[in-house]
Amino acid sequence: LKKMGFILSINSNGTMLNDETIDWLIEDPPNKINITMYGASNKTYKRLCNSSDGYDKVTYAIKRLKEAGVIVVVNASMTPYNIDDYENLFKFAKENDLSFNATSYMFPPIRRDKSSFGKNNRFSPEEAGRYAVKFSIDKMGIEGFCNNTKIMELKIKETEELLKKIESKIEGVTMPCRAGRSTFWISWDGKMTPCGVMQEPIITYPFEEGFEVCWNNLVDKIKSIKTLKECCNCKHNQICHPCPAMCYSECGDINGKPDYICNMNKYIMEQSRNELIKFERSMK
Repeated sequence: LKKMGFILSINSNGTMLNDETIDWLIEDPPNKINITMYGASNKTYKRLCNSSDGYDKVTYAIKRLKEAGVIVVVNASMTPYNIDDYENLFKFAKENDLSFNATSYMFPPIRRDKSSFGKNNRFSPEEAGRYAVKFSIDKMGIEGFCNNTKIMELKIKETEELLKKIESKIEGVTMPCRAGRSTFWISWDGKMTPCGVMQEPIITYPFEEGFEVCWNNLVDKIKSIKTLKECCNCKHNQICHPCPAMCYSECGDINGKPDYICNMNKYIMEQSRNELIKFERSMK
C-alpha cells in the first residue's frame, strides 16, 4: 500500500510490537505510529487490560522505535479507572520527547456492543470537561491556553451575531472531516466505512466488489450525510464539532442530539473562562 502511494499510519496499543515486528517497521516505516497507553505501571495494565507486563512492553517498543527514527505519538485514553496515572504518563512522554495527547472523552463501544449507544464506563460530562481543560493547559501552557480561550470566545461571539442575521435556520452541512473524501476505514472482517466510528449507515465490501467501486460508492453516499441541524444553528458550533458518527454512537441515530457532548463542551467553556480570569488577575 505504501508503494502504491498511500500515506499510512498505524494505531496500536503497543503490546505486540516486539523486536521482530519493530525490525520490519524500521526497514519500511509508516508515516507515524500512534500508540495508546492505558496506564503508567504494570499494576494499572493488569487491572485494566489483564496484562501483567503491558507497561514494560509498551515503553520498550516506544523507546526502540524512537531510537530508530520512527515517528511515535503517544495517546492516553483517560477514564475514572486510570486517571491517577495521568501525571506519570505526561511525565514519561515529556522525558522521552514524545508528542502526547490525552483525551477525557470516550466513545460508546458500539463496535463491540450495538446496544451500547450513549453508554460507557466514562467520566460524567462535567468531569470530562474539567479534565479536558487540564490536559489542554498541560499541553499548551497556561498562557497559550488562555490565548486559545480568547479565540474560542471570539468565535462564539461572531457565530452568535451571524446566526442572528440569518433569517432561516441552517439545514445542516456535509461531513466536516476527511471521512469518505480522502480517508476510509477497513475493519478486520473486510468492511469499508468512512471512519472507524461510523459503522452505519454506510458500509461497503471492497474484497467482494472491488476497491474502486466501493470507494466511489462511499464518496457518493457521504455527500448525503449532513451534520445535525440543531448543532449547525448553535453558537458553539465552531468549537464543538459533533459529527454524524459521534451522534450515531451517542444516540443510535446520525440525526440524534448528543447531550453528553453538549454538556461536556458547556463545562469546557465555563472552566476555560475561569482559568482565563485567574490568569489575567495574576498578570495585573
